[in-house]
Parts: sequence; C-alpha cells; structure tokens
Amino acid sequence: MKKTLPIIAALVSTLLVTGCFEEDPKPKPKNLERLELKQLLEIPGGVNGALGLTLSDDGSLIAVGLGDISSATKSGQIYTADPGSSDIKVRTISSTAAQNYYGFSSVAYSKKLDSIFACSTPILSYGTIAPSVVQFKLDATGNYVFTKVMNFVSTRTGQICKGMAIQKNNLFVVNTAAIDASYPVLYQVDLDILPNTMTMALRYSDLGYTRAELLAESVVDITPAKDPDPRSDFHLFLLDRSRRSIDEVKIATAPAVKSVTQLSFDEKIISEPLSIMNMGGYNFVLSAGIDGHGIPSTIYELDYSDPSKDPSYTFLTSAPSPIFSIAYGPARSGSGESLYTSLVLPDDKGKFHIAEYLYRNK
Repeated sequence: MKKTLPIIAALVSTLLVTGCFEEDPKPKPKNLERLELKQLLEIPGGVNGALGLTLSDDGSLIAVGLGDISSATKSGQIYTADPGSSDIKVRTISSTAAQNYYGFSSVAYSKKLDSIFACSTPILSYGTIAPSVVQFKLDATGNYVFTKVMNFVSTRTGQICKGMAIQKNNLFVVNTAAIDASYPVLYQVDLDILPNTMTMALRYSDLGYTRAELLAESVVDITPAKDPDPRSDFHLFLLDRSRRSIDEVKIATAPAVKSVTQLSFDEKIISEPLSIMNMGGYNFVLSAGIDGHGIPSTIYELDYSDPSKDPSYTFLTSAPSPIFSIAYGPARSGSGESLYTSLVLPDDKGKFHIAEYLYRNK
C-alpha cells in the first residue's frame, strides 16, 4: 500500500513526523534562477506554524494556524503583516462565550465582504464535531471579530477542512477526508447568502472514486484558475493526492453542468503533494515530499502546455518543512510580487516562519 502522510496527525501536532518518516537532514534552501529566497518572516510567539496563507487586495499578508490545541475551543490564531511590511503580528480574536472556533487550517479573503474565512477543525473532538468555516471581520481596534459560522454537513463523520478558494463571490472549501465516495469533496457558498450549513458542490464519486476505494486524505488542496474558462461559471483545480493528479473542475449553473478533467503527474517525481497554486493557464506550482517522505519538502513547477500529454517538471527548490499552503501576490518590499509558503515546522531555534520567494515565471 502506498505510504500516506496523515493529514489529521499533521493538524494535531503540526510536526508531521510522529513516527511516519525516517529522519532526513534539513537542507538549506537552494536559490535557483527562477525561485530565489528573499527572506523568512518570523511568526512571533507562535506555538505552531502557519497552515493557511492568503493576501488581501491591499497587499496584507494573512496567515492562520492551529494555535494552542490543548485548549478545547478558541485555539486558532490569525497572523498578519501590513502592506509593504515584513513584521508579522499575532492578532486578537473577539468572540462571545457561545461563539466557538477551533484550530485554523486554511484561510481565504473576500474583498467584497472585507472579511476572512478560516477553516475551523475541532482537533480534540475529531470525528464527533463537524468542521466549520468562520467569517471574521477586522474592527477599528485591529481585532478580528467572529461574525458568522457555516458548518460542514453533520451526517458525514471524520471530515477535515483543508483548502479554500474564492471565485466570483463564491467560497469553495475542500473536505480532504472521506470514508466512501458519497462524501463531499467540495463545498460551495454564495457569499451573499452565508448559510448555516454549506452546500455540497461535488462528491468524491464525481471524481470517479468508488465506494470500494480507500479515500482518506485524497484531495488536499484547491486553487482557482487564474485564467478561468469564460464558458463556465466556476473554474477550479483540485490537488488529488491519492490519484496523483490535478483535477480540473468546471461548473456551470444554467444549465447545471459539472465536468472534471484529470491531469496526471508522475508519483516518482511528485511524492506526497500537499499544496498547489495555479500560475495561469495550465502552469502550476506545488509542494511535495522527497523520496516518499514529507520532510524535506520540494517546490515544483508543472506545465501542462498540452493537457492531453504528460507535463514538464521543473524543480524549483527544497525546504526544511512540509508546506501546507502557497500564496502569490504583492511583495513585502512593496514592489513587484512574491510567492509565499507556509513552513509548518520550527527551525533549529524553535522559531516558525513564512518563506517569501522571488518567482520568475516563464
């Protein structure tokens, strides 16, 4: 059986090395011609690393993490860096006693609502409490205020929220764990409505999975198409760990049509994929393990110039930590754009970081 990296174990400890891997040396990042490490942004006082990354339209860097998971509730943390700044701050979250949230594993930013949405995963109650997505708004004092919670369906136990994307004012959220093919792989929310329970947009059966297949930790991330097909209302890509593919998803609403196209990659090259970013067309940057291990990590570029053929692979660099999320947007210097990765393991001094790279696209 193919060795898998337990996502839930990663969320519990953020160490990802609890007996799952042999010890690997931590390589220094290699600055290749097209991916140059600019800096490591330190997360102050972090008890865990950042798992989710996004950027707001003004260039603010926003990250979320599990926080102190020994707390039964209200453990998630939000980190931000102002536009043009490399100074990451831990933000205060304002919520009432009844407004529960848990460790955060992914984040998305809505310009229209001026809000962030965070995946809330109940680690200590895994399997008994369904994950949810929490909306937070920034108030005048700089605190993030709990505004709305939207739940996964409660009839499917053992779901894990990892991976979010916003396209055309719709929020798409990935469930990465499933017991059978009837489980949702993708939820969809119209941000003008914000329901109490999210709608299942796609099931694992829609990706071709059968009830006989082991589905745990299958689809692990999502990225919106940078150049969406104008013939579809929504155009997204899913990173499918089990099938070793990038699944292109197109959704039309009138008439209701969903199509899925599988873009395969070589497991011998891309091992243990964990996060993905579409850079335009069929060009992707994704993180993966090395030689069947999650540590150290690699960053690859895959180019499907002809989606019917195998992609071209470009090794960009290695990193001393699994990378849970990739973001691309305004540089911390205030000039140009950067590629950001979440390094979930601490360095030798116990410090957690977000890496900023100069990415020279083709």
